Amino acid sequence: MTAAHVDLGARCVGCSACANACPESCIHMVADAEGFVYAEVDLAACTGCGICRTVCPVLGARDDYAEPVAHACRALDDTVRMASTSGGVFGLIAGQVLDEGGVVFGAAFDEGLSVAHRYVETRDGLGQLQGSKYVQSEIGPAYDQVASFLGSGRRVLFCGTPCQVAGLSSFLGDHPPELLTVDFVCLGVPSPLVWRRYVTEREEQSGARVVATSFRDKSEGWRTYSAALRFEDGSEYRRVLGADPYIKALRTTVSLRPSCYECRFKGLGRGSDITLADFWGVERVCPELDDDRGTSLVLVQSDRGQRALEGVSHLMESRQVPADVAVAANPSATGSAPRNPRREAFFGDLERLPFDRLVARYCTPGLVERVRGRIARAAGGRGARG
Repeated sequence: MTAAHVDLGARCVGCSACANACPESCIHMVADAEGFVYAEVDLAACTGCGICRTVCPVLGARDDYAEPVAHACRALDDTVRMASTSGGVFGLIAGQVLDEGGVVFGAAFDEGLSVAHRYVETRDGLGQLQGSKYVQSEIGPAYDQVASFLGSGRRVLFCGTPCQVAGLSSFLGDHPPELLTVDFVCLGVPSPLVWRRYVTEREEQSGARVVATSFRDKSEGWRTYSAALRFEDGSEYRRVLGADPYIKALRTTVSLRPSCYECRFKGLGRGSDITLADFWGVERVCPELDDDRGTSLVLVQSDRGQRALEGVSHLMESRQVPADVAVAANPSATGSAPRNPRREAFFGDLERLPFDRLVARYCTPGLVERVRGRIARAAGGRGARG
């Protein structure tokens, strides 16, 4: 691989900016043994133009961003809020963009329960983009599609992880006025292979195929959320919070992408227009907005983001709060996930052990971790939105 090619090793975030930008289409995103995609270059077709390095957000210099304006928000319509991970703000803003003839990009499950970025042009399709997806999403041709819609004069909302939004910005090279970018506070992205192993075991135990899933079902409340699966025979699987093995692997950070342990896209100030998160600790900061059905933390990063939020202000309750206070109970807003020392052993046994046994072996907290967990819960901290 010559100096013209991107070769980041564990620093690669899998955003696919290089694959979307390559003029020779000689870069393909290929999954490794852990299930994470990395750029693979067809050296015979590569001309050494270096565009892949130019658009790589990991190689770009990080800008200094101003501290955002923070708001606690919740949708007035409980139907919107219950369909969302937290307070329903994404659904409100996305609906406004669609009503104005725009296009909304976000992560969605396909029929095989893989997660990939896609776009919708009507409210009918918006539901598939709502709710957390605790799996790394495949970008595919999404960046090219965003550029095409913008080129035709359409307004575009793009929602993704901080590194995916950074990848889009690097790919475009500027921030067109018709583009609204939304990222979210992210603990890290779990492996699609880990997700597939989990689903397979649930299907084997049930004897039926999984047809729908929710990582953050709020039937038992926003704080005591559940992982829920629905099978084609009508039966359901539901486990509260840390009782589910997949959520347990996520919360112990054992299943995350290597780059997530040293994420350069964390921080209060970001390159997106809006950052969304669960407002953990809202009961202390804005108790009047806390009813355990979900409250969003909205960090407005730009004038464009402020206009978008104002455009749906009549559809929600909100309070402005100090940004540092707002993220005090959400450490994933500003810091990377700690690397689990059992991670390599976990992935080494991923294909050898049944999934539930794998998690029991590598994701059961030790005494020190349990004490830390009690301290975090007492302080109001919980797992970050993914």
